[in-house]
Amino acid sequence: MRKDIYCVKPTPKSLYERLSQFLIQNNFKRGKGYSTLFVKKSKTNMLFVQIYVVNIIVGSINALLCKEFSKSMKLEIEISFIRELTFFLGLQIKQVKNEIFLHQSKRSQQEKLS
Repeated sequence: MRKDIYCVKPTPKSLYERLSQFLIQNNFKRGKGYSTLFVKKSKTNMLFVQIYVVNIIVGSINALLCKEFSKSMKLEIEISFIRELTFFLGLQIKQVKNEIFLHQSKRSQQEKLS
């Protein structure tokens, strides 16, 4: 008898539920009016986690907080790729030392509508 084991990726709903539980257990609060946004505050820092379908966007002024969060997430769930955010929902994002620039091309939006 042959037995095969298949690894099934979690559905967006089950992933969201798992991540929500993990975040709340780690002192994150849900964003008011945004069930997919989680915020963790300390006296001097804030860490934001946004869940979008099967993607997780992490942001903070303190880069060390983002790195620590990424390490803890790797222990909780398999993360396939971590990189700096450069494009999201039609927005181009450019990050430099102390600034973040957002750009949305009107031309590309018009092309998508036609």
